[in-house]
Formats: sequence, C-alpha cells, structure tokens
Amino acid sequence: MNTATLLFLCLTVFGDVVTHCAAQMKNTERCSCLKKQLRRVHVRRMQAIEVFSASPWCSKIEIIATVKRTGVKLCIDPDGMQGRTLLENQGTRKRKKNTKKRRGKKQRKQ
Repeated sequence: MNTATLLFLCLTVFGDVVTHCAAQMKNTERCSCLKKQLRRVHVRRMQAIEVFSASPWCSKIEIIATVKRTGVKLCIDPDGMQGRTLLENQGTRKRKKNTKKRRGKKQRKQ
C-alpha cells in the first residue's frame, strides 16, 4: 500500500468513529434532575428555588429547591400541584413588608 491510500483509509475510519460518537452524544441529555422528582417540598424548609426552562442540554423544565439547614438540592415535579403553582407565580411573587412595630420611645401626640 502506498502512503496516500493508507492515509485516506485512516481518515475515513477516524471520521466514522467521530460521527458515531457525536450521534450517541446527541441523544444524551444533561439534566440536573436525574432521580425521582418530588411532588411537594414543605415551604418552610425551602431556602431558594431555581427554575430552569427547557434548553438544548435538557428538554424538560426543572424546578430545584434548596433546603435551609442542610443545603441539599431537591427536584420538584413541574407537573405536580406545587410545581405548577411555582411556575405560575414565577416572578410575580411579592415580598412581605415588615409590619412589626419598633420598640423604643413612644411618639407623643402634639
């Protein structure tokens, strides 16, 4: 075999391997929530909520809640009741105003 034929054969085999690997990687998704998703997490235990919409890396909507004391991240099912409520209220949630009265001197009426 001459050098040109051997080089052509190597490039063809290498191209087939790369194409095969790329086709397999295309079907795999890199979602954060791989395990079973919870239907509900108690609101008082949540420190933060992150909502990830569908992307080229993951075709599903993901809701991840961080637990206050342990910092564990739990996945909430977006099709569940709590997941749908979180998606509907995303960005429209208002903060509560601090309504506690301040301690100290009483204000005198004039």
